Amino acid sequence: KMNEELINEFIKQELVYVPIKGYILKNYYPYPDFRSMSDIDILIKDNDREKSHKIMMELGYENFIKDKYVWNYRKKKSQIEIHTQLIEEEIKQDIDFKKYFSNPWQNIKPFKGDYCYILDKEYHLIYLLVHIAKHFYSCGCGVRMIMDIAVYINKFGKELDWDYIWGEMDKL
Repeated sequence: KMNEELINEFIKQELVYVPIKGYILKNYYPYPDFRSMSDIDILIKDNDREKSHKIMMELGYENFIKDKYVWNYRKKKSQIEIHTQLIEEEIKQDIDFKKYFSNPWQNIKPFKGDYCYILDKEYHLIYLLVHIAKHFYSCGCGVRMIMDIAVYINKFGKELDWDYIWGEMDKL
């Protein structure tokens, strides 16, 4: 469960955020506890970086990694990654994944309240596929990532616009 104190502060500070990956995917498993998580990933707008950092510091999180696009925080057993881009690095040199995912804000929809959004269904699946490719090319991928895709397709497969998805995958 995402830290309610953190979310309440994001809302209080009017910080728009998009929970991504495990935090959303766990809800599509038969039982959310089937989907283990080592961290919580949140996408924010680039111009909200300092605001989010201030919130994290005021809530007692330790910032232990500051990358250009993702800052990592921890507090006790909780680890949060605050992203400003979905894809931080190129996966293969001949495919421009960074460009394709450079503006995820065109592919979101409201989720909870005025400040919490989620990725559109088709865009989310494309992101999951590219994310697993990134891990495959760099540090490896495991069963959980494959299960995430299977669970996602099982949940939304009949609703997804597959022609759109295949067209976008062809572009990539």
